[in-house]
Amino acid sequence: MVTGDVITPGFVAFVITILLAIAVIGALAMYYVATRPSLLDRVRELAGVSGHE
Repeated sequence: MVTGDVITPGFVAFVITILLAIAVIGALAMYYVATRPSLLDRVRELAGVSGHE
């Protein structure tokens, strides 16, 4: 017999918090890349990726 587990409000709040944090960090990363091209160049240098091919 298979029984379902109850999803608690605390777990739902935890998942929502994690997803919101990912969204905010992603939005900030996109903002910084768009407004500070030198920052993206520095990240490329650290990763060893050439920006000009």
